[in-house]
This record gives sequence, structure tokens and C-alpha cells, in this order.
Amino acid sequence: MRVFLKLFAVFFIFSFVSLLSLLCMYIDTNLFGFKYIVEISATEIFQELVLAGICLIYILNLKDSRNFRRLNILILGFFTVILIREMDFIFDKVSHGSWIYPALVVAIISLILAFIKPKELVSELDEYIKTQSFVMMLCGVFMFIAFSRLFGTSMFWKHILEGESVTFVKHIVQEGLETLGYTICLISALMFRKQELKLKIFK
Repeated sequence: MRVFLKLFAVFFIFSFVSLLSLLCMYIDTNLFGFKYIVEISATEIFQELVLAGICLIYILNLKDSRNFRRLNILILGFFTVILIREMDFIFDKVSHGSWIYPALVVAIISLILAFIKPKELVSELDEYIKTQSFVMMLCGVFMFIAFSRLFGTSMFWKHILEGESVTFVKHIVQEGLETLGYTICLISALMFRKQELKLKIFK
């Protein structure tokens, strides 16, 4: 019985996450009437909050547990860079494309701290790929980095739609898949956090 309840809970969470992504798109396109997802929109704000939540979880992991320390640093650095990229409009006030500089600093520091003990990192990665959290993370990252770009290309949609609707639809699809990918990564981070707390208790 507990197995069925667990499966139902997982199904409910994924359904809820999908609805949140769709709700943001609905608010932007129907209530606000945006033809494109602008920087200050429900979708973009939701994406930034989700990414900030992921970063916070991995910061807490570093604070509360010594397990997977190198891996936590690496994942935290990765999502901090993604968050900086999503908030590029802030850095554009200084100079267009200037988000790349803080992103590079974060990336370099994260890589140095993570690879300072390579054997430890490899050992942690070996353990991490055996977890459900890794599978979720892989799906989420694939969705917002690869699938959203491929499925949101004009070349794909111009054979289905015509006129200005091509740009509109491909943009909405791309942003929607990015949002869903980020939220899947958030679920993965929560699962990993739960595992970290268990390891801390029984250590």
C-alpha cells in the first residue's frame, strides 16, 4: 500500500510542477498579453525563484553536512551561473553581456574548490549517480539545456505554423520547457537534501 501511495505522491508532484509552469505561461500570455516572455514576467520571476531555491538547498547541504562536499560545491556553482545568466538584465544596465564576468568568476572558483581533491570528487560522483536524485537532475538539465533549445527552434515550427505565430510559439515552448526543467532540478535538489539529512543523522 505504501508503494502505491508513494507512486501517487510522485505523480501528484510532477503534475503540480507541470501546472505551475503552464500557469506562468498563461498569466504572461493571457492576463498580461505578452507576445514574448519579457524579463519582468511571471515566467522569468518563477524561473529565478526556482534557481535561487536550488542554490539555497545546496548552500544548506554545505553548511549542514560533510557528505558530498565537493559535489555540492560543483552543483551550487553550476546553478549559480545559470541564475546569473537568467538575471542578465541587471548586469546589462552596466554593459550588455557583462553577466559573463561574474559567471566566469563563480565557475572558476567552483571548479577549483571542487577539483582540489579530485579523488574525493570522483568518489562522490560515483555515489551520486546511484541515487534517484541524479536521474531527476539529469532529466531536468537535459530539458532546459538541450531539449528546450531543440524543440524551440524556428526550423522545427516553421513547417507547422506560418507567419508571426512561429516566433511566438517557439519562444513560448522554449521558455515553458526551461521552466519545467528548472522545477525538475528543484525536486532533485529536495530529494538530495533529504538524503543528506539522513546521512547526517546516522553518521
